[in-house]
Parts: sequence; C-alpha cells; structure tokens
Amino acid sequence: MDNLELKYVILTFLNYGGYVVGETSFKDRNDIIGYIVSPAFLINREKEEAEVVLPYRSVLDKEMIIPSFENGKCLNSYRVNKIFDSFFEAQNYKEYINDKLIEEVATNIYLECMKKNVYRYIIEEKESSIENDLLLLDEIEFELFNKSKNILRLKK
Repeated sequence: MDNLELKYVILTFLNYGGYVVGETSFKDRNDIIGYIVSPAFLINREKEEAEVVLPYRSVLDKEMIIPSFENGKCLNSYRVNKIFDSFFEAQNYKEYINDKLIEEVATNIYLECMKKNVYRYIIEEKESSIENDLLLLDEIEFELFNKSKNILRLKK
C-alpha cells in the first residue's frame, strides 16, 4: 500500500440507489442525483483511462479496502476516464458538472410543467429537492475526504 498513490475520482449517485464510479451520463438525467469526489488508489494509468480502487465503498465502512491482486491483475478495481491529483481540483470539476446537471434538470422540469400547465410552486419544490439531494451528497463527500486524510497519515 505504501507505493500506491492517492488520487481523486468522481462518483455518480443514482436516484434508484447506489453509485457509479466515474462521471456517467444517462439518457434520462433524472436518473442522476448528483456527483461527489472520492479518494482512490491509483493502480495503473493509461492514455485515456486510469484503473483505481476505492478505499471505502461507503462512508459507513470502518475498514479500508486494500487493492487485491492475482497474477498481476487487480481484482477489485474500477476504470475511470478522469482522475485528479488533488481533492480541490476534483471538487472544482464536480461543482461544474453538478451545476450543469441542475441546469439541465431544471430546464426539463420547467418544460414539463409548462406542457402540463402546472404552477410555479411545483417547479420551485422540485428545484429545492435537487438542492437537498446535493447537500446530502456534500456530507458524504466530506466524510470520504476525512477518511482520505487518515489514509495519508497511514502512508507516512
């Protein structure tokens, strides 16, 4: 574990539960709650992709997940298209894609409500729900960030 680099990746949280490692786009953007930053061990980096292991699958995990290898191949890794050297670099990108998501979802909600001739308060209620989801994701991200500080302490 000492030779593994700690990097940061984007997780996509889904409405129907769970998450996808990496920035994922769905045909129906309503499937996505939002994005967060997660620490990740860098296993291998290629031109367009990186292979990573998430040290924690959940903020509730007490024990860190260590990369597992067999015949030189990592058994518990994920492939991602974007990897970041710092938490703050990843967080800036995450805020950008969350803003795009909110804009797209709000536009779709507005157009749908206009078709159905629904009043403005329903649009505001749905926008508020999106903001609440993102606040919850921020709490999850904060917990993962704190856990990543523990990883850095262990590596020293």
